[in-house]
Amino acid sequence: MARLPTPSGDDGNWGTILNEYLETEHNEDGTHNMASSGLVTEIVNTVASSGTTETLPAPSTATLHDITLTDNCTITLPTAVAGQSLTVLLRQDVTGSRTVTWTSALWSGGTAPTLTTTANALDILVFICIDGSNWMGFV
Repeated sequence: MARLPTPSGDDGNWGTILNEYLETEHNEDGTHNMASSGLVTEIVNTVASSGTTETLPAPSTATLHDITLTDNCTITLPTAVAGQSLTVLLRQDVTGSRTVTWTSALWSGGTAPTLTTTANALDILVFICIDGSNWMGFV
């Protein structure tokens, strides 16, 4: 990536700082250098047709799960590991009225949330594990 021109030269001023940042944070073609920046890119697991059961992979494989419900579905969460989290987008298909049963999830008040069941509706749920044993879910 080409250096930016700087007034009065680069030495010891804002141009030096900015150019060093650009060289560190970007690849030669100008794209963002994810390895050096510390930014996290989420990996999406897209499930176009849920069927009656769906087992989510571990967060090390995917942290965002985009699931289109095509039937009433039992969703099995991966093994809970302290410090991990995952997000699930549930989409009703054109029929709607699909329900979900969750395995291995704890919910506020002890009851899973009621999903929006209208056709093409979207619900977003997040699961976190703090204790190394349980997924705690919330909308």
